This record gives sequence, C-alpha cells and structure tokens, in this order.
Amino acid sequence: MTNSAQTLVERIERHDFPPYAYTYPPTRMFQPVEEFCLDDVVLTDDVNVYLHIPFCEQKCTFCGYLTTIDGKGDFQEAYVDTIIQELEMKRGLFEERRVTSVNFGGGTPSLLTIGQFERIFYKLLEINPQLLETAEEVSIEATPESIEYEKFRRFRELGLNRVSIGIQTFDDEEIALSKRHNWAQVSTDAIKILRKAGIHNVCCDLMYGIEGQT
Repeated sequence: MTNSAQTLVERIERHDFPPYAYTYPPTRMFQPVEEFCLDDVVLTDDVNVYLHIPFCEQKCTFCGYLTTIDGKGDFQEAYVDTIIQELEMKRGLFEERRVTSVNFGGGTPSLLTIGQFERIFYKLLEINPQLLETAEEVSIEATPESIEYEKFRRFRELGLNRVSIGIQTFDDEEIALSKRHNWAQVSTDAIKILRKAGIHNVCCDLMYGIEGQT
C-alpha cells in the first residue's frame, strides 16, 4: 500500500494527471457507447470535417486531450499515412456532400511538416474537389512557438484561412506554471508572422483559472 501511494505521489509530481476543468457534462458523466457504427450515422448534406493530430512538444498542466509528446520522425509519418488510409476508408461520408469546414485539431497539428500537411490536404481534395469552394473555414490549431513564416505561408497557399493559436496568457509567470514555452514575446511575434503570411482570421485562446491567477 505504501509503495502504491508513493508511486501515485511521484506520478502526480510528474504531472501525469494534470488538473483539467471540463465544460458540462463532466467526463465522469460519460457512459460507454455500445453497438455503435459510424456507417449507420445519418448525415446532413452539409458536413464538417475534423482531423485529430495528437503531437505536442510538451504536456501542459491544464490539458486533458488525447496527445503525445513522442511524435517525431517515423512515428509522425506513420500517423499521417494512417490518416490518409482512414480518409480513403470513410470517403463515402463526405465525397458527395457539401463540406462547410475543415479543422485540424489536436494536439498541435501545426507540428506537421509542410509535406505531411500537403499529403493530407491533397487527399481531402481528391475525395471532395469542391472543398475549397464550399468550406467557409479551413482551420488549424497551433502553439505560438510552432508558427513559422514559410510553413504558414504555404498552408495559406493550400487554402488554410484560419488559425486558432493557443496563447493562454501573456504573463510569463503563468506560462511557466503551465509548463509551456510560449513567452509573451513569442506569442506576440507569432501573431505578426501569421499576419505577414496572409492569414487574418486568427483566434487567440486565453486561459482563465490558471493556478495563482488573480
């Protein structure tokens, strides 16, 4: 019992179980879904496409999403291969429908290389060639430190028109408490880079309730 308690303490100190505030209903209210098949879902003519990219450079203390910080090299490339395979498997869900939005979420999907993003995006266009004509938003989530001019300029050329940037706070002390690396100047510079790259629809996430915040 003592060893288990000690192990639990160590895991808490390592932030294996980060504190996380969830909107209603809370996760403890979730129940298993049985006998569910995506093929049986009846969709409207308008659909939104979401692609989850789980890679991150660090685990923030407030994050409860499905992420991994071990996503470099071959593993990231293999994940992109799998997304493309799944898009092909599920193409019937959206190839004949009007795609109204595409969102790359995560995780930090902006950690994808230009080539990896192109491969996913070209597959989407192969399945639904009208996508860029019908989608009001083609969006990606990003951390400030992952924003590079050449990468986002290319993303913009491909059709990306919105970036949701996880700034969370411009207070460096709160950034440190959150185990993040986007110091205030990094966040400010990131917004300027996006403007320069031609992306003017920028959503800045700001966090309230960070430990020690007044």
